[in-house]
Amino acid sequence: MASTIQFIEMPYSTYFEGAQFIHFLLGSATVSLAIPIYRGLSSLKGRSIPLIVSLCTGGLVSIVSAVSIATLLGVDSSITWAMYPKSVTAPIAMDIAEQIGVSPTLTAIFAVSTGILGAILAPFVLNALGMKAWWQRGFAIGMGANGIGTSRAFSIHPEAGTYASLAMGMNGVVSVVAIPVIYDLFNQ
Repeated sequence: MASTIQFIEMPYSTYFEGAQFIHFLLGSATVSLAIPIYRGLSSLKGRSIPLIVSLCTGGLVSIVSAVSIATLLGVDSSITWAMYPKSVTAPIAMDIAEQIGVSPTLTAIFAVSTGILGAILAPFVLNALGMKAWWQRGFAIGMGANGIGTSRAFSIHPEAGTYASLAMGMNGVVSVVAIPVIYDLFNQ
């Protein structure tokens, strides 16, 4: 799919040539979040099953809820499809968007917007749900609010930040494989 940035009528390939530095920095920042995960490996004992279940459930709910709401509102399919990887951190979401043939630019906008909203709203939602354990709060924030939420989790508590990093990384790895499959299942 030869996508263009409609507003300025610029081919995506031209845009990306100028944005490669930002893309590189986002990717490097994402990789650097592995350091706190490594330091917190000992705290993972006994938490693997709940984390894996949360990862799979959160990933599916993220896709199904966004796509369903957009479809119910009558949003154009090209916009709806760009929402599939919205809860994955922006550099990975853009790569997934290219894999499934949707606009990486639009997907990046959705990913950043999701991160901002998640970083702002997550503490209120988690408080309302009565979630108190830092590792659970962090994992939920990292799953839903990608890199921006992870940054916010670190500012709240180190354990929350560590688990947010873990969730964001795991979500990225699983999403690169699963989202193209899910996309193909729903768009045949």
